[in-house]
Amino acid sequence: MKSEPFDPDVMFERIKHAKEQEAKMVVSGIWPKEFRGIPVPPEKTSGNWKPPKYDSGCRKKNLDRIEGVQLDHTEELSPVGDTLWELIRRELELEWTNGFWLPRTGLPQEKHDLLFDAADWLLNTPSDPDDSKKGYYLSNNDLRILVGRFRSAINILREQLGMKPWNPWKTEQEQTATVKDIEIIREDALLKIQTPTGLDKLKALFADLETQGMVAPGTTETIGDHFTETTLRDPSPEDSKPIEWMRQKYMLVHLLRRLIATEVLGGKICELEQHFTLKGKPFVMRHHSIKGSERNQLSPIELILKKHP
Repeated sequence: MKSEPFDPDVMFERIKHAKEQEAKMVVSGIWPKEFRGIPVPPEKTSGNWKPPKYDSGCRKKNLDRIEGVQLDHTEELSPVGDTLWELIRRELELEWTNGFWLPRTGLPQEKHDLLFDAADWLLNTPSDPDDSKKGYYLSNNDLRILVGRFRSAINILREQLGMKPWNPWKTEQEQTATVKDIEIIREDALLKIQTPTGLDKLKALFADLETQGMVAPGTTETIGDHFTETTLRDPSPEDSKPIEWMRQKYMLVHLLRRLIATEVLGGKICELEQHFTLKGKPFVMRHHSIKGSERNQLSPIELILKKHP
């Protein structure tokens, strides 16, 4: 049996009748005054449905006001919210099926469309109590609960249909991720050098090097552009600039060899070289021999390294 389309007009008449009976109960003292509701606006929610003309911003305002609502495990509706939910449940013939409120009959796509129209209609009800004359206003808690019920049911059907999950807080464009959006790492990309001991320790080391004028000012803040903790291929930003070494070449060669030997840095020397310049010129450390007289000038490097065992 095919499900009937969700028709707010029909539900409006039912709610109107329920509210008339409710008003009589209020007058007689049977129904508390604060529980009185407002008839639901009769806007259509078919494929041609559009937000109410009186407030095109209702949907966004409603989503904004319920986004941060924290629900307890009971998820109890107020009497007003429960009244509306019972009318929706009967109108859509919803049944509790494997943990979800789903239409009793219809194909998965039909059930999905029915629930989606109803959820869209619900999100476009008035977002402000002062607009209650324009439709049915729900409290933050009630609206969050009902949207959550629709969302979980819609997404279990979307899983069956091979569709991406519905998140009302994201635009359709944000929810649509295609293969063309995935950027494949180029073979010639400059990859970051792995630092098994962690970026924080490496930053502390470079902070001391920067303080001593061994690297250009601001270098410490860009360490994340050149080094990474992951073992996966992690490209450096295309606009990143090499680390500029401001002292003698032998001091940088010694520093990097010590960091490699102590496993502070991984990777190949040829890859590491690309992340440094020597006073604005390309840096090459392969086959570089440190002279005996130069070794006597390495104490500043050694003192800094001792601070970072």
